[in-house]
Amino acid sequence: MITDFDTYLHKFRQREIELLFEKVPAKALGQGLELGAGDGFQSTLLAKYFNNLICTEYTDEKLIRRDIPNVRYQACDAEDLPFAQDQFDFIFSSNLLEHLPNIDKALAGMYKVLKNDGLMIHVMPNRTWKFLLILLYYPYLLKMSFNFKEFKQKLHGKQEKDVDPNNPKKEQSRSRLAWLKYLWPQIHGAYKSHWAEFIGYGQKRWLKLFAQNNFTVVKVRADMPLVSGYNLELNKTRSVLKKLGLTSSYAYIITKKGKESPLLKYFK
Repeated sequence: MITDFDTYLHKFRQREIELLFEKVPAKALGQGLELGAGDGFQSTLLAKYFNNLICTEYTDEKLIRRDIPNVRYQACDAEDLPFAQDQFDFIFSSNLLEHLPNIDKALAGMYKVLKNDGLMIHVMPNRTWKFLLILLYYPYLLKMSFNFKEFKQKLHGKQEKDVDPNNPKKEQSRSRLAWLKYLWPQIHGAYKSHWAEFIGYGQKRWLKLFAQNNFTVVKVRADMPLVSGYNLELNKTRSVLKKLGLTSSYAYIITKKGKESPLLKYFK
């Protein structure tokens, strides 16, 4: 079911793809792998750039399949990729890596399945996004309180136990006191505290992680859409912040260390 938040988010996810792939011809990227495909919205936009695209999500329940001829869907753990060595020309993820508890294991798997002349793009939230997540939390709750049905659904799950929607490897309890956790914003990714997450979203930290795992970040794009974690339009505020040069995510364009990719010409 598409929610108001999904509709809000899709607008920015579409713009993300438009900015990144605007110079890429159809079918130019060969064999592709999308990690963390979620509801499959970006998969529909990505498909035209590949001969074949495998779209993955952590569980079948989270993976929404769409009827696209050159797309295959597969449930798999991004930390344990079940694909052959040198299988892919291109790997893409958007807002996924920050959710992985063992990022080194995930990157090792990506290194294995990516061809030596392949390319990766990973889009991840930055510290501006995290700051906005804290700053706008209570305005978001106020807005939610006017939509009683959605607010009640968020506070009370149907099952006694469920997974954390932000971090599916982590179980969370469903009880009568579950609403108490919403008095303070939840941690978004696989971090122990908000401060650890704020530090973890720094660009230098990700550059170091990629380098430690035998990758080279050849370019960081800081012109991604400015968006908060909530469906608060705030268009005037967004316009002002964009003019100040702020963005809420970075796109890391990556090759294997010491290797060159012919695909890089489309992303310069």
